[in-house]
Amino acid sequence: MTRCNCNIDTNISSPSSSVTTAPSGCPLPSAPSITITNNVCPSTTGSIVASGCGAGTVLEYATSSNGPWTTTAPAYTNVAFTVFARCRNTTSGCLSTTSSANTAPTICPVCPNVSAAAPPAQVINSYCNTNCTLIAGVIGQANKCPSGTTVQYSTNGGSTWANQVHNYHDSLQL
Repeated sequence: MTRCNCNIDTNISSPSSSVTTAPSGCPLPSAPSITITNNVCPSTTGSIVASGCGAGTVLEYATSSNGPWTTTAPAYTNVAFTVFARCRNTTSGCLSTTSSANTAPTICPVCPNVSAAAPPAQVINSYCNTNCTLIAGVIGQANKCPSGTTVQYSTNGGSTWANQVHNYHDSLQL
């Protein structure tokens, strides 16, 4: 309320007028939703994205609840960590509640170095003994491949492969 009061006689005043205040407060932005897509082996790539900030707000990310905050999503890594996200009103600076989510990367096994040629199969060819009887040849297993691999055999130039040694035939090529 306001009035005008006489300086000489303070008992004389104007009629008062009034105005009602209507404080609007500071509405908080909605909290964002975080979506984490974890890697699926053999891929080591995953993704982190948040959404849900309305008009007039900016989405911010951090890897600690205390910040520092940035508008860039953190990079997905092969080490698990917690992602925090919030919406900040660009006019008032009001902040939403903070959302959080955890990454859960799968550690993918790594193939050993297989750049060297595989060990050859052990072959004893068929032969004729002193009685002129044909003695069948034998295919023995190849020496060990590197740890984390399996020896495979092919008898048709690599069109098909098997994990077991084939029977010997006079025309067989390994």
